[in-house]
Amino acid sequence: MNPLDGKAVAHYARSVLLGNSEEVKLPSFDARVVVRLVLRGVTKARGDSIKSMDLKSALEIACRTALEDGPLQDKELKAGNVEVSIITSSSPMEEAPRPPELDGKGILVETLDGAGCVLPQEIKESGFLPKQALNAACQNAGLSFRAWQDPDARLALFTAEVYLD
Repeated sequence: MNPLDGKAVAHYARSVLLGNSEEVKLPSFDARVVVRLVLRGVTKARGDSIKSMDLKSALEIACRTALEDGPLQDKELKAGNVEVSIITSSSPMEEAPRPPELDGKGILVETLDGAGCVLPQEIKESGFLPKQALNAACQNAGLSFRAWQDPDARLALFTAEVYLD
């Protein structure tokens, strides 16, 4: 996606978070999306749409789930940076990755009960080791911390394009 389209995507996400979604021409493709509202380096809200669907629907679901984190003040919504991460490619893994494998990659955990991820930038910001990132991905999905160890769990490393408003 080109930077101009990326800016439009992030702008649309902000408008949805503010409750006045504007009509914006968005690129047409299926996507898995994570939206974060970051204020002074702290994530104030985070939502995702891990199931692949059309970009606009994925953004709206991610924004709605971000707002479920708790009430946000208007000034936070207006002053914070809206960050939209679009998962661009993923590769399955059989076991927890080694630290060098995480370099610039996120982790996705999918189970029968849900799916969650940790973005590449979240791994870097938090200094997560691989098992900590897997536990955090489970927590983001509302699963038990060790759900990634379930034999039916699917694990993947992914990359993401990040766009800011």
